[in-house]
Amino acid sequence: VSGGFVSDWAEDRIRTFLASPKASIGNFHIQGWRWHTLSLVRESQRLDALVQSQLRNPKQPDAAAKLQQASDYVIGFNLKGLHRIEEHTFFPWVKKKLTTARHPSGDTQQQEQLREAYGHVMERLEERRREVSNLGNSIAKKVERL
Repeated sequence: VSGGFVSDWAEDRIRTFLASPKASIGNFHIQGWRWHTLSLVRESQRLDALVQSQLRNPKQPDAAAKLQQASDYVIGFNLKGLHRIEEHTFFPWVKKKLTTARHPSGDTQQQEQLREAYGHVMERLEERRREVSNLGNSIAKKVERL
């Protein structure tokens, strides 16, 4: 959460809530999303290694076809799969859990502040997902033109 992604106010409200014993969130959705995210990171690193290898040795046989196949897998399958899970399963679940969360004190004003903070975080996550999707589409188009 830290690092300028959300305001200090929102981060403080979220940290306070998550530190409370009432802030339990189920593991299934989180672990599934984490697995897909880490898979995308791993496969993106492999794609990068392939690109770097081809830049060092541009006359590799079938270089364009290999790059196209790797790009299709990372962007067309892995990234789009992660985004599908985020859009249809994980983000709606997180949004429901977090925007209906009750502040441990039961204070209605603090509850509303907590909902606003979580709503802000979810909006930013959805913006970032769209940015990554656009980047992936741009890379895929460039690879197709090789």
